[in-house]
Amino acid sequence: MMKTINDNGLNTELQELYLVNKQWLQDLEFLDTELRFLENRFAESFAPLMSKNNVATMKELLMAATSIDKVNLLLKKEIHSFLKQIEGQLLKQEADFGMELLERHAQLMNEITEIMQAYHLVKSKVFKLAQKALKSDPYLNVSAIG
Repeated sequence: MMKTINDNGLNTELQELYLVNKQWLQDLEFLDTELRFLENRFAESFAPLMSKNNVATMKELLMAATSIDKVNLLLKKEIHSFLKQIEGQLLKQEADFGMELLERHAQLMNEITEIMQAYHLVKSKVFKLAQKALKSDPYLNVSAIG
């Protein structure tokens, strides 16, 4: 027997859940923009930072950014699917749904937290690399980085 939650106010809670997931989609779209920014910085501006000491780090950062990008794409698809599931519950006009809906929401929240933490780590490493390069080469074209 499936566990369900019955409550007249649950329709409102489903709507809130829907809105939270819509916000997550916007956050992930913003992450797309941020990733494109970092990739463009590598392509356009970080060429002066290339040195034998930085190549491995830059390769690691590019691979991490690519991985984040792939996870981001999958998460957006999962959230779209989850939103359709919530919409179905809202259209039924019933305040009766399985606990798996709430469990899935919690799982998505954890996945989004993880991807955002991974992105912030990569971004931090990119800026540390730029700082390191600027300190090691005072003649580096600063305008090319910023």
